[in-house]
Amino acid sequence: MRWTARRVRGGRAHPASRLAIADVVFCVVDLETTGADPVVDHITEIGAVTVRAGVVLAGFSTLVQCAHPIPAAVTQLTGLSSAMLTHAPPVRDVLRSFAHFRSGCVLVAHNADFDSGFLAQAHHAHRMPWPDRPIVDTLRLARHLLTRDEVADRRLGTLADHFQAATAPSHRALDDVLATVDVLYGLLARAPQVRTLGDLLALSTDPAVSGWSRPPIDPATALLHHSPAPPGPAAAVRQGML
Repeated sequence: MRWTARRVRGGRAHPASRLAIADVVFCVVDLETTGADPVVDHITEIGAVTVRAGVVLAGFSTLVQCAHPIPAAVTQLTGLSSAMLTHAPPVRDVLRSFAHFRSGCVLVAHNADFDSGFLAQAHHAHRMPWPDRPIVDTLRLARHLLTRDEVADRRLGTLADHFQAATAPSHRALDDVLATVDVLYGLLARAPQVRTLGDLLALSTDPAVSGWSRPPIDPATALLHHSPAPPGPAAAVRQGML
C-alpha cells in the first residue's frame, strides 16, 4: 500500500488549533531522497529546525544510510553520493531521533505532499506511528497569498529570492529548511486574517486554491498581526544549535 501525503495530511483537527500564531512552535522539515516515489525511492538526508515567532530554537540535520545507489542525476543535483551515506545512521534510528525532535511541534514543509509522503511511507515500512495531523504547506500558502505580478512561480528558490531569505536553497536539507523558515514568516506577514494555528491550517490545506488573483496586502497592516522572522536564522543554527 502506498501511504501518500494526501492520505495523512487531511487528518483530524490539530489539538492546538486555537493557539495564537506567535505562540506556535513549528518544526520546518526538508528531505533529500533518491527519487520522487516514496514507495521505491529512499530518504538520504533529513534537515529540520524548530521555530517560534520567527526565532529558531534548535536544529536537526543528518544523512541517512541507504543500501540503494543514488542516481547520478540526483548526485549532480544535491552533491550527495552513495559513499557519503556509508556510515550514516539507518533510517529507523533517524526516524526515532526525528520523532523526539519534532514532538509537540506543528510540521511545516514546502510542497508538503513530497516530504510527508516519504516520512509516512518510511514510518509505515518500519511499523512506526506517523501522526495523523495536518501539515502547513508553504507551497499552498504561496498559491493563496501571492500573485503572478509578484512571483513567476512558487518554487522555493523563487520565494526565497522574493522574501530575501538569509539562506538560499541548495537542494540540501538544512539550507532548504532555513530558506523555508524565512518564506513561512514572509507569507504570514501577508496574511493578517491568519491569527491562530487553526486559521493557518485551514488556509494551507484548502484544496480550493484560487491563487494568482489576490491583491497585495498593505505590509503595514500585515505587521500588526505577525512579526517577521529576524534576519539570518541560519547564523543561529550554524553557531552551535546542531
